Amino acid sequence: MVGKTKTFAASGALAIFVLVVAGAQHASPPRWGGEEWLSWSAEVRSVFVDAYLAGYTSGKSAACMAADDLFELDKVIHDPKDAVVARCKRHAKSYSKTSDYYAKVITEFYQKYPKYRNIPYAYLMFLMTDDWYKTADEIYQAALEGKIRTTF
Repeated sequence: MVGKTKTFAASGALAIFVLVVAGAQHASPPRWGGEEWLSWSAEVRSVFVDAYLAGYTSGKSAACMAADDLFELDKVIHDPKDAVVARCKRHAKSYSKTSDYYAKVITEFYQKYPKYRNIPYAYLMFLMTDDWYKTADEIYQAALEGKIRTTF
């Protein structure tokens, strides 16, 4: 009886191991890259971009407010545009396009250039500030020229 119990337990453990390994091989696409992005619906992509932009804007505002609290405390400001917080926000990177625009560029980049699907979509968002890259083709060209990071 003990031998049958051990055999049954070992068989059960082996079955669980096989299921876990097989499940891992058919799991969702690798996180943070093009395969995952392309597996999402347009709505989910847009939600990601909205959340990214909201987080970026919140972080930028918090950083500029902190700078305002730290610098030029004794300086009298006559024009609000000369305040540290205002100057900080003017010089910080910005995103002026719609969420759909950024989502479409990322989707196009991953579709046209599958070699670069390892590049995280958050990094692609980082690259698309108003003063950097605007299109999938511009990002691709920068990757070819070694101007952006392509290994993660």
